Amino acid sequence: MKSLTCQQTKEMIRVILRLCLLFFFIFPVTGLAAPATKDSSPEIFPHEINDSQTKITQPTKISLDQAINDAQKKNLRLNNLRLEADGFSLEAQKIFKQKLFTINATGNYLYKSQTIFVELPPFSPTANAASPFRLEGGFKHNYDFGLAVTQPLFTGGRLSAQASFFRSAEAATSIKMTLLANEIATNLKLLFFEYRRLKARKNSLLAFKEQLSLHEKKIASLVEAELARRLNLVETKMKMEEVAASLLDIEQALAAIRFDFQQLCGYWPDEIEDNYQERTLNLEEAIAYFEQNHPQLKIYQEKINQLGLQKKIIQANNLPQIATVAEVHYGRPGLNFFKKEWSFYATAGLAIQFRFFDWFQGRNQIEQLNLDEQKIIKEKEDFLARGKLELKKLYEQKEILAGKLNHLENILRLAEEEVKIKEELARQNLLPHLDYLASLQAFEQNKWAREEILLMIEEIKVKINSVIALKGESR
Repeated sequence: MKSLTCQQTKEMIRVILRLCLLFFFIFPVTGLAAPATKDSSPEIFPHEINDSQTKITQPTKISLDQAINDAQKKNLRLNNLRLEADGFSLEAQKIFKQKLFTINATGNYLYKSQTIFVELPPFSPTANAASPFRLEGGFKHNYDFGLAVTQPLFTGGRLSAQASFFRSAEAATSIKMTLLANEIATNLKLLFFEYRRLKARKNSLLAFKEQLSLHEKKIASLVEAELARRLNLVETKMKMEEVAASLLDIEQALAAIRFDFQQLCGYWPDEIEDNYQERTLNLEEAIAYFEQNHPQLKIYQEKINQLGLQKKIIQANNLPQIATVAEVHYGRPGLNFFKKEWSFYATAGLAIQFRFFDWFQGRNQIEQLNLDEQKIIKEKEDFLARGKLELKKLYEQKEILAGKLNHLENILRLAEEEVKIKEELARQNLLPHLDYLASLQAFEQNKWAREEILLMIEEIKVKINSVIALKGESR
């Protein structure tokens, strides 16, 4: 009788233990995770919690605008364009100074094996006819030092056109710098948002992995108590391994973006503030800004201006080129060869150069420039058309994503309810365990999809501003 009571006691303890395990399993994983503190699974945006926790320990972050400025300062192509613009400025200054007078100093030494002389008949009738009078001029050793002043009087507008050409080239290069700076900013922004998207995906998988870990512990306890099949435990572990493999793929992609970002600006993406938002305009404002302010359109206009200046230079070359020249010399002998001493003398005059015939080369060059101008005009029109079409396509994508975001809010709410229902059905063995895990994974994927769409909208805004080359910082 005594042994029977002991056996009944053991049986009662075993039943109580099973009931406790069953009671523990009744509560859903998500429900238990809500009131938990540190060990609970992350909420809908787990990466936000992680960021808020790490802000305290991390050093002060910089803005994305500052990173863009630093990237533009260290960019080799941009610095080379800056040097090229300085070179065009120097060329324009050099051409302008050609309008001013120039002073040249000269110094000459000339040796002659013979000197100039003049033989005259004798002046006296009684003189010896064989001995004529000989007048010698110059020296065998001749020296001449002088200063020459040259002042262009008329160039047909050639110098002015050349100076304007280099100023236009300088302006076009400065505009190219603006265009390249916009390209650098766009690349850095897209890398930044791509990094945030992958990081959000990583945090979503980590949250899913944490839920699977808690679920795996419960299933293991139930299997040990013979209240669940071991297949459920194996399926849970397989899903955890799949998530771990996906995390490694994401980490590999994150590493590649980190190094690309750091190479561009000198900072790691984690050192940048996460609160960046791209400016936005509506479609009509974007098209108007594109037509009026895009650097490429200004470059086309500068190219047309340069072709017009080249025509003026060609036309000016066919006009007389007139310059005045004045020189002062000090030499031995001077202008008077027969005066054998050092003397000063001066000369002055006009120098005229005129192209008389060149087989109509100038006309052919002008015709070629006219053809080049027509090509640039057509390229400009094509650029405008393609830019407007690209803007319409991007704005349409942006509207579609905004509408999809509204649907995802409803999907996320229904998916959360689906997880609770399927968990209860799986507990009662009315639903395959894999279906429950699939619903749990779908719930996390929908949370990630919402975050991804928000970042994709930001990326589209970046692309829109890149198409129109919108200046300015974020809002």
